[in-house]
Amino acid sequence: MNKIRKIVAFAAAVVLSLLVFVCFAEETPENEIRFLDIPWRTTAKEVKAIIAERLTQDEPTGGFELSVWGQANYKGAENTVQDVPMYKLKYSTDGFYQVDEFHVKSLELEFVPGGSDGIYTDKGTDAYQLTLARYTYDRDEANDYLAVYGALEQRLRSMYGEPVADLDDALYDPFFTSITKGFVWEGENGTMVKLLYSKTSSSNFPDGFEDVYVTYAYGDKWFFQEKASLKLVSENATFLDVGQK
Repeated sequence: MNKIRKIVAFAAAVVLSLLVFVCFAEETPENEIRFLDIPWRTTAKEVKAIIAERLTQDEPTGGFELSVWGQANYKGAENTVQDVPMYKLKYSTDGFYQVDEFHVKSLELEFVPGGSDGIYTDKGTDAYQLTLARYTYDRDEANDYLAVYGALEQRLRSMYGEPVADLDDALYDPFFTSITKGFVWEGENGTMVKLLYSKTSSSNFPDGFEDVYVTYAYGDKWFFQEKASLKLVSENATFLDVGQK
């Protein structure tokens, strides 16, 4: 009987481990990289409902802004697009969110309008479409930021293989130091995941500031150029609400 219980417990643990692994980020059969296996361009209303169910019922902060798209700028400085209409949200807490075995300080999301007939408004952002999700990780009792970074690197390598680019950089002068470590993995359909560790310190703050990020993103340059070319219109009965079809 004890042997049977041990087998059942082991099987349950395996299933739970697999579920946690899938929730971290899933590579679809088409090799598209996704955040929480949510299809890219899912509406903001739907994504917020998923976050409330899977991660937290905290209300996010944020809103509409014109922003610069540059998630693929590791390919060159020309891989940016100016004045992209975005709806940006941030979930944060005084403690942390538990994502797998990691502590997450905040989750940021970016959405762009679907547009209709080349127009959009900056009102009614429920129908904006998901294009980016970024975890900001925290250290814990057993691991400092570099240890968290190392564990995340191993996890991402096991899921996506060898990265396509590294992001290591450093700047030193007598008064300021900036260190960056990171990698990028690419998937199909213009998808990617980016791991980044950063530390800055100065003569006034010798202990510095550290952060670890994992960013999931969708879209190539042309996609965001199309969004930047949408025309902002005033909201009235003549026009459809933002992103609606």
